[in-house]
Amino acid sequence: MSFTPTDVIAEVRRSVQDTKVPYRYDQAFMLSAVNQCLRRIALIRPDLFNVIETFACTLGTLQTAPADAIRITEVFRVADGAAIAEVNRDTLDLALASWPVGATGPATDWMRHVRNPSAFFVFPPSAADQQLMIEYARAPATLATTDAVPLNDAYFPALVDCVVWWVESQDSESVSNQRAQMFQQSWTSMLNTTVQTKPMTDTESGGQPPNTVI
Repeated sequence: MSFTPTDVIAEVRRSVQDTKVPYRYDQAFMLSAVNQCLRRIALIRPDLFNVIETFACTLGTLQTAPADAIRITEVFRVADGAAIAEVNRDTLDLALASWPVGATGPATDWMRHVRNPSAFFVFPPSAADQQLMIEYARAPATLATTDAVPLNDAYFPALVDCVVWWVESQDSESVSNQRAQMFQQSWTSMLNTTVQTKPMTDTESGGQPPNTVI
């Protein structure tokens, strides 16, 4: 089940006691707050916005992820072909200094561009339009009130608290800064906590040291 900005705004209005018409915060302001908060969440947790797509290479080694990419996450394989291994560019430079100017061919290795998170290198150099399967974090598009929010439903409370923080931070006349800070701590804590639980949920050991008996 997905949710929309309308769902978020309704919950935010209950939290800030703005449920009676005429509203203190109009709908356009609230929608802008939702979009602003999605962009902030994407900067803190770009992994929540990951998508897997087929990517068309340009000629050569340096490739740039789609324009809406925050950062490249993974390059899996040649589309309908072999897997591609991630390697260290410094190591490849030492082992084969001429690799960037070699003959083109199906990619076997890829490397991150350490100073540009949305760019990456492939080896051997790619022919134009080689198709790769990649994963990247996509920057949230500006949503209308009925658009689906590109977050898992579990993050609905974090987005609501972020919007409450944003709204109340703008309204210095009627809102306590302490209350705004409370909501800021709430949504950032929720995002950070899910990162901290990854070793427990995403590893075979459940986050426990080797040989630990539970």
